[in-house]
Amino acid sequence: MVAYLRVPPPDEQRDVVEHYWMVEAPGSADVRREILIPNGRPALAIALAEPGRRHDPVTGTEWINDASLFGIMTRPHVLTQSGPSSYAGVEFKPWGVAALGVAGGLLGGPSDAAATLAALHGYYDQAHAARDFKRYTGVSASSFREVQHGIAALMHERSVQDATRSAESG
Repeated sequence: MVAYLRVPPPDEQRDVVEHYWMVEAPGSADVRREILIPNGRPALAIALAEPGRRHDPVTGTEWINDASLFGIMTRPHVLTQSGPSSYAGVEFKPWGVAALGVAGGLLGGPSDAAATLAALHGYYDQAHAARDFKRYTGVSASSFREVQHGIAALMHERSVQDATRSAESG
């Protein structure tokens, strides 16, 4: 029997985190298959025991389900596991992954950055991502970029300068 535990985040994380979760299942000689239905939220999943595999039936891509940060899922994945399984993770609010700094460099980046950002979050087209961004944040991506550009640029410049200093001193 599969056991699923869902834990609400502390108050100071509620703007970014939907909930924390843990799932455990006993071992089995048979390969167990589960379908992970998309829910429009990004997530972080970490295997605490022997990892299974994750398969995207649309693209045919398959990978070890050990530690992954996912953008907004728009299609189901098939999880396969033999033996016991134990996973822990975080279900973020839509666009909550941006709080981790994943999107900062892309928002003010090259002309194809918005398309890249949309693809990283599982969207097939940039327009759909832009509509969802406005729906979840209340502002358009370009308005958000204008307001946040200075902060993102400062953070990006600092990381580039730190890397340059490390290279020069090393």
